Amino acid sequence: MAAFCVILFHSAGWVMTSMFSWSNRYPISIPIEALASSPSFYFLRAVEQVVVFSIPAFIFVSGYFAAFLAGRHTSKFNFKQTFTRIRGLLIPYLIWSIFFLGLGLVEGKSFSPGRILTNLLIGSTTPAYYYVPLIIQLYLIAPLLIFAARKNWKVLLIVTGLIQVFIHLPVTLSLWGFQGELIQSLPQIPKWIFITRVFWFSAGIVAGLHLSKFKPSLQRMNTVFGLASIFFLIAGFIEWEVFKGPLQSRETIIDGFYQIAILLFFLSLGDQIKLPFNKTFNFLSAKSFGIYLAHVPVMEIFARGIYLFTPWILPNHLLFFALIFIAGLGIPLLGMQIIFSTKLRPIYGYLFG
Repeated sequence: MAAFCVILFHSAGWVMTSMFSWSNRYPISIPIEALASSPSFYFLRAVEQVVVFSIPAFIFVSGYFAAFLAGRHTSKFNFKQTFTRIRGLLIPYLIWSIFFLGLGLVEGKSFSPGRILTNLLIGSTTPAYYYVPLIIQLYLIAPLLIFAARKNWKVLLIVTGLIQVFIHLPVTLSLWGFQGELIQSLPQIPKWIFITRVFWFSAGIVAGLHLSKFKPSLQRMNTVFGLASIFFLIAGFIEWEVFKGPLQSRETIIDGFYQIAILLFFLSLGDQIKLPFNKTFNFLSAKSFGIYLAHVPVMEIFARGIYLFTPWILPNHLLFFALIFIAGLGIPLLGMQIIFSTKLRPIYGYLFG
């Protein structure tokens, strides 16, 4: 489901780009103010708000997987499997990052060796790729977090939760209108540094090690978590619209509460409950990393193609949204299936993990 939601989020982002950066290609001139108050704009904002939990969900599942590798009843950590997992992330990431650098060269951009190295280290060849250096860092510190989760998981969650609040604090206070030297001095920590998501990884580890102990209690509160998810979803949407947050910004504390509530809601579902499209989401989850890597260049090339050759689509925001979503999900899946089903199968793991 997280991979599906990430593509929804990025589809909304490309339509926002068409509204506020590419409106010069519209067949008729539409004022920016009209676009920013249109039904399409609020639909896209709603989509972004609903799926804002997708990256924390990815991180949570990765923490759960790290706990699985460690085992629930052993004090040892399987470094061999962990480094195999890191290698499975790193090789496809490098290939797709080099592909993006190649696209930049085709456009006439130039990169110094230092710039190339920096881009690869922090995942800045394209904004979405920061996730891979981030998750690799979290896997590297996983033994320490697993040790802490075994010793006292409550303390681990409290400490990392406070860190997460501090991460969201500058954006939240700035959005709410608080000014002053103290607010401005609060650091904006880059997204690719592990500390920005360490809470979600730790929560996944705790779930992987201890979920069976407290799942009955969670199940009794399923309705509460569902209502809390709805409340914080609406509160987060209102927060950005009332305070007029910038389109390109970071998550707030309210977004964090929504993310916690929605994850707890899914964790508290009974084992017998089957979600709609459960088979589809399970199919996508097995291919999630490949989809994540491949959908980014697919969407960029597809969106730019529309900009150049069929600009009449751009002001038809819902049509553009649907087309770029279908391309972002369908083309990577088709490519993965072709490679997996042909003589190219040996390179599948290098491309998609």
